[in-house]
Amino acid sequence: MDSSTSVESEAKFLVFYTMLLTLFLMFCFNCKMGKPKVEMKNKHGTMVTLIQCCTPCEDHPFTWRSQPYVLGRYPARNVLLGFLFYWQGPP
Repeated sequence: MDSSTSVESEAKFLVFYTMLLTLFLMFCFNCKMGKPKVEMKNKHGTMVTLIQCCTPCEDHPFTWRSQPYVLGRYPARNVLLGFLFYWQGPP
């Protein structure tokens, strides 16, 4: 994918909770230590923030967001879905 591809043009995927959790429980993305603690929180519509922490990285946990932010504060997919409903009208 070209680095200049806009957020609305990128491919989007549906990922199940258990599959995402399985991936992040394998090893710490910072130090590669096995079986870190994983917490999923800040669920905003279709966005989730995942925090991964192990003993060596306790002061610097790895944070992953399922979506980029648009305008610095709005999850991209949520904004795109909002435009879709606005454009098509209510169901």
